[in-house]
Amino acid sequence: MTPLDNRPRIAAAASVLAPLVIAALLLSVGLGEFGLWEPHETARLQAGKAAGPGMPSIGDALARLGAGWDGHEESGARLPSAALALLAVAVLGLAALSLAGRRVAFLAAITFVGAPLFLLHGRQVTGAAPLLLGETLAFAGLALLAFGDGRRAIAAGAIAALVGLFVATWCGGTLMGVAVPAATIFVALAGAGDASPSAARRRAMLIATVALSAAGAAAFAFAVARGWDAPLLTAGLAAKPASIDCAATVGQLAYGWFPWSALLPLLFLPTDDAAEEDPRRRAIRILAVAGIAIGATAQIFFRSRHGSAPLFLVVPVALGAALVLEDLERTGSRRRFAAVVVLAAVGVMLRDFAQEPAAILSGYGFALKAPEPFKPAVHAAIAAAPFVLLVAAAGFLRGADTGLRGARVRLLATVAAAAFGGYVALNMVPSLSVHFSPKHVLESYDRFAKKGEPLAVYGSSTPVPGAEVLSRADELLAWLSRPARVFALVPPQELPRLDSEYRAARGEHVFVLDASSSRLLLATSLPAAKERNVNPIAEHVRSEPFPTAPRNVREVDFEGKLRLLGWEVASKAGKDALQQGADFTLTTYWRCTAAIPQSYSFFVHIDGAGPRINGDHTPVGGAYPTQYWKEGDYIRDVFKGQIPGYQKKGSYTIRMGLFHGDTRLKVIGDPTAAESSVPLGKIRLE
Repeated sequence: MTPLDNRPRIAAAASVLAPLVIAALLLSVGLGEFGLWEPHETARLQAGKAAGPGMPSIGDALARLGAGWDGHEESGARLPSAALALLAVAVLGLAALSLAGRRVAFLAAITFVGAPLFLLHGRQVTGAAPLLLGETLAFAGLALLAFGDGRRAIAAGAIAALVGLFVATWCGGTLMGVAVPAATIFVALAGAGDASPSAARRRAMLIATVALSAAGAAAFAFAVARGWDAPLLTAGLAAKPASIDCAATVGQLAYGWFPWSALLPLLFLPTDDAAEEDPRRRAIRILAVAGIAIGATAQIFFRSRHGSAPLFLVVPVALGAALVLEDLERTGSRRRFAAVVVLAAVGVMLRDFAQEPAAILSGYGFALKAPEPFKPAVHAAIAAAPFVLLVAAAGFLRGADTGLRGARVRLLATVAAAAFGGYVALNMVPSLSVHFSPKHVLESYDRFAKKGEPLAVYGSSTPVPGAEVLSRADELLAWLSRPARVFALVPPQELPRLDSEYRAARGEHVFVLDASSSRLLLATSLPAAKERNVNPIAEHVRSEPFPTAPRNVREVDFEGKLRLLGWEVASKAGKDALQQGADFTLTTYWRCTAAIPQSYSFFVHIDGAGPRINGDHTPVGGAYPTQYWKEGDYIRDVFKGQIPGYQKKGSYTIRMGLFHGDTRLKVIGDPTAAESSVPLGKIRLE
């Protein structure tokens, strides 16, 4: 065979190898600093215990092997997950190559590689890489058995299907592991029967897939009906079943595959050449549509019984996105319309992502609350820009469907996958993990503590190897009152009560060294020289008046429990003035004169020439609720708001009060009070 004759084979091999190389780079770079390393993972690896039902026990065993049995080497513990994820890419690429050709194989694999769910589950021990691989093997193997040509394809499909169904069932139960892939292949066969190489194989696969799907669904339903916590059937039932939530499943599908998921709506529309479409290609299209529809429907019910769980559907989604991209390359009346639809969908997703940044992590399988300072929308838009260029090039550029044009689209697809995948792996998740993972707080303890300075953890929900566990508040208070230097990990929601009791006993605030995580903060009993207290309460609560008096004195008594001392406004327009479209800061000063048994919030109404500007908020940014305020405390509350750009200029009055539900603290002895609120003063919008 001449070198010229080898070109198709080389191109076919490259269509699978190129995405594998990109996947290996995205999975391996900074693997040990990914940021999702949890203390309970370390303890689990050391103890060799499973974190839950089913497949996690195998994942733990692989992670322990990679970590060298000590549980401390993060990159080593994550290598097995990365290897399983790479194997899933190879399985997807080879199956797509056999079923739909090298162009679809490349686009399907590169779509998968650039998806957040691939990187999240391939770069962490707590991911579900075994489930990812099992599901991919099950779908790909059954598809090869149904539509593959030749003995090699049938043999490979049989092996992949057997292994995949076993692993997927062990990991995800019979509903998601057996019923969904089998039902998908059944629908694809029934909808495009002439795509199967032989009528005998079609009949055999129709019988096998309908039997598998019925058996898988029945086994799951039977176990659920009897409340059996049987991992091999249900993947473990939730202690408290959740309500059916369609939005959560749609969100997982959209953001777990973002931005490629913007292509999927076009998969449900007919193509220009639907009548002339190759039977096998039509079968693959039906497989993709059926897999997404059946899988998402099953997941809605699965989540209601299992709790939060990842949604993969790798083969249907990746094949569907690849088919749409290939359709966009072709000349046709729908091409530009399709490109506009995709770009509009990307814009909507980016807008939603800007409002809820953690949405893109929904493919991980549980909800994460993004902290307020975390605003990655601009960076996400930049990372998604190559995908936008890809869609524009495929949909708007004129020209015949030539090899050069197809190569241009595939090159842009490679750049798009690398750009967004790199952003998720190397920027977004590590930044977000600072807030929801205690890993960085533990690193702070290693940095601040000297040998022999012990660490304690308040509460047992986050075990840390070698740390003492404190289960009661008085134990934590006694621990931090020690004359020697000790450290404690404290959940932020416990800080208000701890700080209040600590100040009552010691006359000072709890000294916090690291408050970067929303899960745990690091406190110490004896700060060293030059260490700074980052306790968010210390800046706003004092036992004596603040050194700087408010610019506007305004004394008001609220039910003899709280006294307003004064206020001030600052904005870009200057002191005591506001500006259209600009941020402003309202600072109020208070003194607690008696215990407040409930947690009150502030309401702020700015009324005047234009619509009311509402500034309701919790005191001290929620860091120190009023129920913990002590008699004699001086409190400085800072509220940051924004004036709408359309707000009419003129004079405005600020009114303020406190409320708890439908109850307000009453104002005493102030003739200007109305409805338990008082006017602070007037300001101008300039």
